[in-house]
Amino acid sequence: MVMWCGLWRRPLAWGYHQVGAASVRQALTISLAFMMMLTLSAGSLVATQSIAAKELIFEAVSALCTVGLSMGATSHLDEVGKLIIIATMFCGRVGPLAIFSLVCAQSDEGQRAEYPAEDLPLA
Repeated sequence: MVMWCGLWRRPLAWGYHQVGAASVRQALTISLAFMMMLTLSAGSLVATQSIAAKELIFEAVSALCTVGLSMGATSHLDEVGKLIIIATMFCGRVGPLAIFSLVCAQSDEGQRAEYPAEDLPLA
């Protein structure tokens, strides 16, 4: 079965392999979650702080990617800005997809946990 991607109108291939539809959906979901989190973080920093937007966006990207780089704007943030950076660092460490899954998860009350099934070798 050939997967057709709506954006490219041809099968999505990498080297001599075709990329499955589930992998493409997962990659797009993770990318979209990351961009939404970055937009929310950078936008709230720009809206609440009186520092240049370029420096605040750099700080937000650095916090979400948990790389530890800074242009020196972190020391000039007020308490609200520091809380935004802290929340962004936490979300970057845990992962935007895990945060969204936690927020959007449905209640599993009444469902029993199942053990994974595995065939045993007969030798």
